[in-house]
Amino acid sequence: MENNKDELLRLEASPEEEIANSKIKKKLELAKEQRDQPRQEWDGMTYAQQFESNEKGANTYIAPKKDKHDNNFQSGTARSKLMSVLSSVSNLNLSPELHAFNSDSNEIESLGLGVEHVILKTEELEGDNEKKLLREFELLKQGTDFEEEVWMEKSVVEKTLKGKFNGTMAMEWSETIKKTLPQPERHTLSGLGVYLGDIRQYFITNQPYIFTVEVMPYDNAKAIYGKWERWKYVPKTLKRTPQVDGTENVMYGWSITDIKDGQVEIIKYQCKGDNEFAVFISGIRMTPVGLPFLWGWNDYNITQQNLEPITLTFAYGKSMVAKLKGNVELYDHLLRLAVEKTEKSFNPPRANLSGRLISPKTFKSGVVTNGVRPEQFPVFDANTSNNGMTNAEMMMINKLAEINESNSVSSTFQGQQAPGEQTATESVLRQRQAEQSIGIIVNACSLLEYKLAWLRLYNILAHWFDPVDTGVDESRKAIVNKYRSIARITPIEDRGLGVTIVKADDNEMTSEDVLGMEKKFEDNSGKPTKIIIINPEQIKVAKIMWQIVITPKEKKTSEISKLMYKEFMAGLMTFAPVLGVGWDYVADDYATIWDKNSAKLFPKAAQNPQAPMEAGNTGAGKVTPVEDGSKAGIADLSNTTNMKI
Repeated sequence: MENNKDELLRLEASPEEEIANSKIKKKLELAKEQRDQPRQEWDGMTYAQQFESNEKGANTYIAPKKDKHDNNFQSGTARSKLMSVLSSVSNLNLSPELHAFNSDSNEIESLGLGVEHVILKTEELEGDNEKKLLREFELLKQGTDFEEEVWMEKSVVEKTLKGKFNGTMAMEWSETIKKTLPQPERHTLSGLGVYLGDIRQYFITNQPYIFTVEVMPYDNAKAIYGKWERWKYVPKTLKRTPQVDGTENVMYGWSITDIKDGQVEIIKYQCKGDNEFAVFISGIRMTPVGLPFLWGWNDYNITQQNLEPITLTFAYGKSMVAKLKGNVELYDHLLRLAVEKTEKSFNPPRANLSGRLISPKTFKSGVVTNGVRPEQFPVFDANTSNNGMTNAEMMMINKLAEINESNSVSSTFQGQQAPGEQTATESVLRQRQAEQSIGIIVNACSLLEYKLAWLRLYNILAHWFDPVDTGVDESRKAIVNKYRSIARITPIEDRGLGVTIVKADDNEMTSEDVLGMEKKFEDNSGKPTKIIIINPEQIKVAKIMWQIVITPKEKKTSEISKLMYKEFMAGLMTFAPVLGVGWDYVADDYATIWDKNSAKLFPKAAQNPQAPMEAGNTGAGKVTPVEDGSKAGIADLSNTTNMKI
């Protein structure tokens, strides 16, 4: 039943629930009060005012003119610097490298590599490249970025026409609602909708509690929560009665933000200490009291990253826009004055001693005015008007430009060419020097990706290896579980570009079984194939020590990487005659950097007798896949009983 203006269902909560709701509401009010106060860390502004100021600076907000003489020029310096840094950071490879260890601290290479591929594949499926750009932009712009990790289950409406559309209104079709395969997703949260329990606690994992607040249309919320038991109690319009002082008293349902008729306010509360999660919609509690976290791990599913810390005892960071704000405002002010002074030199202000009303057009080029004398229109301060911009004024403007560069990035970093001829090495060195000036920004972005990788790992371990369906195994005449599998185009060691497949399978397999599967896939696809098998039951009970490493580096296909590889090859040839070189490895690496298929670019030694094989490329000491199960892609979890995640 839908709750509307004409029919209001009242929820009669138990005394215990009323007490619990009251405690949570007080926590929310306290968190809101902390954030809504003007603070010196925000230059005497509230968080909302600071947020709006950053938005305007990052987007070169141009205020409307006060009158026709007003100059509202904006140089766009802050946005230009911000986008230059964003462009550089987005060209870095910040993908996580995952390692798994057993109880003897021995690395389970196949398991770490397999789960790493799953993480990267889920990012590809949700379009994380664009999301990454948005979260890095938010981090630079606001100084603090909040990210939420969720396990998203969606339903889609599929419609099938009965016949072809013929332009008539009598067409018929069938409708079915299908659930899509659940996937992990990341959501960038607006800072305006996140409330921290302790604004003096820098690390979000140590926050006593967190709230998120979202306002959406009633019908949109119904599509998400309409099947929940208490949706029928959610008011479509908050019932208010006027009070003596002119304000309104909410009689049923409550909100902490201003919502209009037809809107609802969704509050999500999570407290790690109590392992409690709650959802309120327009003041109606939608979840049981004491409900534990639903995402599968005992920590917040929201993480936070600051660009530059303000103090150790303040939760929020300083943005690049806020850092540049004062200098940019002064710089823009001087540029406006420079424009005004230049205009003054072209068209100086004058006095009118003629006793007649004269149009400003009188003083434009080629205009003839009868009955007046030039001396009747003397110029105010003729000496200043004729000088235009002086050297001292230009030096001041240039000095401010230098200060802006020192606080952000240099003009060379923004792509402006240095004078004179430049060698490849000089170009690389100048780029490296420029990158050092934004080292703290790269570090902040790396930390953000590091935290997100941990959340995605927790999400995958909690949900990814659950069965998605059942089927019949004809050989065993039994019903078996079906699990997910993913495939990615990746370089295969010593074989060039191919396909890596990660399969979850609870059947016992040998190295020969996996090698047979690889050969079957290769025969069908014609591409080198690597298969990694992970047992879903074992990974749930095994205690694995996980390690995530993120090393910021240029993407392999970037121009900088190509230039550096030329230097690497020149140095390599020095050692080749003496020590020998693994040319197959070098060939694979070279093809990857230039985004080519190694198998096609470099035929193997059997097909190409000219390939240098004598020096260091005999294959001696290699472990065959049959000798080592991990090389065959089987994740051995048998010795992991005493480890902790």
